[in-house]
Amino acid sequence: MIFAYLNASEWLMNVCIGGMLLCWLIEVTAAFRNNAPGLGLFSLLLPPIAPLIIGCIYAREWKIGQVMIIYIGFVFGLFITLLYTMYRAAEKLN
Repeated sequence: MIFAYLNASEWLMNVCIGGMLLCWLIEVTAAFRNNAPGLGLFSLLLPPIAPLIIGCIYAREWKIGQVMIIYIGFVFGLFITLLYTMYRAAEKLN
């Protein structure tokens, strides 16, 4: 109920998108810094799925493991928030 009153779902969605953007930029920077410009360009061209997969594969090598955990958390947070928003929209139709 408080989500609907304060419109917190939009705020949470924006926080998750901003966090994902920040983590994505860190991953792309790590790719270029660690002599993998091909992977960096691939991550730039196909966000947000490609950087998530590439970052998780090379997390230990590039030392961005904690960033990737936070990135996954933001992805799940966005997914849950979008599900909640869709549920509320469907509830209003009835």
